[in-house]
Amino acid sequence: MEIVSGESRTAVLTGGLPYHRVVGDRMLDSLLVVRGERQRKFLLGIGVDLAHPIHEAIALLGPL
Repeated sequence: MEIVSGESRTAVLTGGLPYHRVVGDRMLDSLLVVRGERQRKFLLGIGVDLAHPIHEAIALLGPL
């Protein structure tokens, strides 16, 4: 998910979470625990003015 405001860009790196919902003009809900989900620890990231957010999103999923 990328938020663009003027010349600034902010990427929300969701760590592979598949369920998100936009609420109004200013809110994004990420649904962490849905039916069948057993995991209780999640990893999210925020990137500011990333040249290629997809590369950072993939790196977030890889080993540290």
